[in-house]
Amino acid sequence: MTPGARRLGRWLCAGVAVLAVLHVVLHLAHDWFDALPANTGRWFDLNSESSIGTWFNMGLLLLVAAAAALAAVSATAPSARRAWGALAAAVALLSLDEQISVHERLPELVGLERDTLATHEWLIPGVALGLLGLGVLWVLGRALPSPVRRGLIVALIVYVTGAVVLEGLTGFAIRGLPLEHPVRAAVPVWELVEECLEMLGCILALMTVVSHLHRAGAIPGGDGTRSPQPQPTHAGA
Repeated sequence: MTPGARRLGRWLCAGVAVLAVLHVVLHLAHDWFDALPANTGRWFDLNSESSIGTWFNMGLLLLVAAAAALAAVSATAPSARRAWGALAAAVALLSLDEQISVHERLPELVGLERDTLATHEWLIPGVALGLLGLGVLWVLGRALPSPVRRGLIVALIVYVTGAVVLEGLTGFAIRGLPLEHPVRAAVPVWELVEECLEMLGCILALMTVVSHLHRAGAIPGGDGTRSPQPQPTHAGA
């Protein structure tokens, strides 16, 4: 990572820490927050779709999409432009979903009944669509430099751990365990970890793309080194 990307990551992680503290305080002092007018206390609940945390996560995704779009514009190889463009489009769609919650409506769109599984029904079509998109990005991503691929893979693992794995486990706890069960009682904690992992995954992806842009000379703030550019292949070589 370039120094500029690390500084950016530290500031964004500080923002995540503030949101996490507010989430914890909300659940520790829920009576006070619940008494706020117009249900404004929910603004600090990371699991709420109408919260500051949702807005922050959407903004992170938009930043990743914008950085990837800039990388596509500044790339010289057509294969790299396609890879960066596909990444920008995919992350922009994730940002849109963060705002309008398309994934929550997937069960109805594919004909699944609600409350028939041990966890959230949207995970079935959501994971299927995610794997399809990941396959496309994996093929196109071979045109990107190795450090970029490694950084994006790590970011994806962190993001999916929160958005899919912990989301599924939280759904299982809510639907399958009694209220007095300690795992069920700790659901706000799992929700906190889930949302923080999603935001951390976005931050890692943004740091990876920004580091590439620094090294490619597309934006200032790097350490002066440049990323290795993939060599074009020629037919008959």
